[in-house]
Order: sequence, then structure tokens, then C-alpha cells
Amino acid sequence: MPHQKTERRRYSPEFKAAALTRVANGERQVDVANDLDLTPTTLRRWIQQAAASTDPLQHPTYAEVVAQNRALQAKLTQAEEDVAFLKKCRRTSRNSPSSRNNRSLL
Repeated sequence: MPHQKTERRRYSPEFKAAALTRVANGERQVDVANDLDLTPTTLRRWIQQAAASTDPLQHPTYAEVVAQNRALQAKLTQAEEDVAFLKKCRRTSRNSPSSRNNRSLL
């Protein structure tokens, strides 16, 4: 029985970046590869290519992606804390006596 040649699959830069980001966030390479229907070898090759990238504007290195991700996570955490604080202030101001007096004037 003759062996049929399969066509190579091509992946967009966005797809590759999403896979690299998941690995940078701490997911196991084998889990990411299985979820995205990739071979672990393909994913490892992408990680190696990203680490060896010579054009930082086109392809950030793996370390840069990890650093950027950490910075964004810190910003998100700060924003979530700010929102929680503002919600608490809003609840507190609604229950204060002065706010009840102001509502009766309306």
C-alpha cells in the first residue's frame, strides 16, 4: 500500500504567540500541545525559535514574553484591588448618615 503524503499544517503568528503565552504562564508544554492538537516537538521548536529570535520587533524572545506577562499580571492585580476598594467605598458611603440625608432632599 503506497504511503500518502500529508500536507503540512501552517499556523498563524497569533496562534503561535498564544501557545507560547500559555507555556510562559506555567502550563506544561505537553498539555498545551495536546489542547492545541500539536505535537510536543512542534511546540518545543517554537519555544526554541522564540528564544533564539534575532529581531525583537518581529518576534519577542521567550524571556521578554514572560516579563511582559508578569508586568501585565501585576497591572491587572492592581486594577482589581482598585475596583474592590472603590466598591467598598461606595457601599460605605451609601450607608453613612449624611448620604441618607442627601437622598431625602432629592
